Amino acid sequence: MRAAEKSGSDLVLLIKETAMREGKIAAIKLYREKSPGMGLAEAKEYVDQITAGSSAGKGVKSGCLGLLLGGLLLLAFRLAMSGVN
Repeated sequence: MRAAEKSGSDLVLLIKETAMREGKIAAIKLYREKSPGMGLAEAKEYVDQITAGSSAGKGVKSGCLGLLLGGLLLLAFRLAMSGVN
C-alpha cells in the first residue's frame, strides 16, 4: 500500500507543494521517507503522475527569462530614444 493511500490527500498535497518549492527530486525524497521500502523508480513515477500538468519541479525561475529580456529590450529602446534628441 502506498503512503499516499494511507495518509490520504495530505501527503499528496505535501508532495505537490514540495515539488513546486524545491523541485521533483526533493518531492521524490520526501515520498520515499514517508513510504518505507519504496524504490526510487516507483517513487519517481508516482511523483511524476501527481505533478503531471502542473509547473511542479520547474521552480521559481519559470518564466523569468522572458521578463528579463523584455526589461532589457525596454531599457535599450529608452536609451535609444533618449539619444535621438
